[in-house]
Amino acid sequence: MSQTKVRHSFSLVKYFVFNTCWGAREGEEHKKLIYYYSKLSTTTSVSLDQKISDIGLAEAVINFGTQFGDISESLHGNKLRFVFHNLSENIWSTICISEPYSVHRSNDDNTHFHEVNDFEISNQFFKLKLESIYRYFCLLNGPIEKLCSQLEREPFLERCSQFFDLFIPHLELLPFNLIELYSSIQYLPLNNTTFMSVQSLLNCVQATDHRIESYIFLYNDKLISSQLSLPDTKTLYNYLTNVIIPEAVKEEINGIANKTRWLQVNMKIYLQSEQTFRSLCLFRSFNGSTIGLVLDKYDPIILQECEALLSSRLTSLTSKLQETVTHLAKQPESKSPNDVSVKDIKFIYINNTNCAQRGNTNCRKLIDSDFSRLIIDVEADLDLLDDENQMFELIGKNTNDTWLVANRCDMRTLFAILNHKNANLIEASDMIDALEKGHLKNIFFGV
Repeated sequence: MSQTKVRHSFSLVKYFVFNTCWGAREGEEHKKLIYYYSKLSTTTSVSLDQKISDIGLAEAVINFGTQFGDISESLHGNKLRFVFHNLSENIWSTICISEPYSVHRSNDDNTHFHEVNDFEISNQFFKLKLESIYRYFCLLNGPIEKLCSQLEREPFLERCSQFFDLFIPHLELLPFNLIELYSSIQYLPLNNTTFMSVQSLLNCVQATDHRIESYIFLYNDKLISSQLSLPDTKTLYNYLTNVIIPEAVKEEINGIANKTRWLQVNMKIYLQSEQTFRSLCLFRSFNGSTIGLVLDKYDPIILQECEALLSSRLTSLTSKLQETVTHLAKQPESKSPNDVSVKDIKFIYINNTNCAQRGNTNCRKLIDSDFSRLIIDVEADLDLLDDENQMFELIGKNTNDTWLVANRCDMRTLFAILNHKNANLIEASDMIDALEKGHLKNIFFGV
């Protein structure tokens, strides 16, 4: 009997934020709600009783877990899954997703049945997604508990709604964006001459006014230089490359005439290192460079002086950066001792010391769900190790006969998938060693 199988992936159903300290009295449970989004609300409104029921369920599971000394991270049902994330002592966010499933249909009598694949994706992916959303919230609004203490209830709810209404309805779960999930950074390697040209321009801009506290400089989605702290750099970098710059590129494709322009002026951002807000002004050239100036206090006169300098020099500097990117793309592909091309190996390298991430596949739009799921699952297991500097190596075979290799040492991790089914364990290990020597020299200092 022949069958047709149709797979349905997971999807967002609900997202809500609530405060466990609010609405403590019976009949006032609805006051716990800070924000609520439902995919069904686009067609029919969600009743207040349903919102209260969802919050009550989440709070009950969380309280049940704390009775045993640990916070429950998720609740699995037959078709839905709830994943919880603690934003502050009393404020929680929850995402509800539909479990992935397959529909098997008989081609003979047209009967069909559903098979739920609840182990297709782990809770770690949704926890990372919730953390990513909150990082953006903190960047634009500051910590939620601080905002809650400073504002009255209604202004606070309005600020939260303004942010979440921009992000949640358009939240993309697929394809996987590992850069955003792990708040990583992709750096652009430069030769000494080009890097000095970049620093010379940035130093000249910063010297125009003492109120320019720091800067960040990107070429397309690669980071070149930043004076911000590492936590602030990775958050702002991800916000720019995943939210601001893609919209700017769309405008340029549609025919923006100016060679240089201000993308954002006096954009308020919260810096964790200083625990205060600063003014961010973004200047961009049409061919790919974006400079973010962090000002102690916004003043239009500062921007006029900076624009005069940047307009004359940024375009030519961007051309040099384009030459560097073109040169890197033309580098010959290496071969392993077993004559296996690097294109037969998918790898992603994560350096937790500087939040760098790189690979020979698009880490922002990873279509290979098997590879990305393995990375997320193994990375979660590695985080359970007591010592981050402890050396770890995993070599195993996947269900489709591809080899998975994971190496960690010195807070650096390499994940690789080898599409060479006839290789044995020793050959798979040798091929990954050849990859490290050819493309990732000296990444494991302790080995």
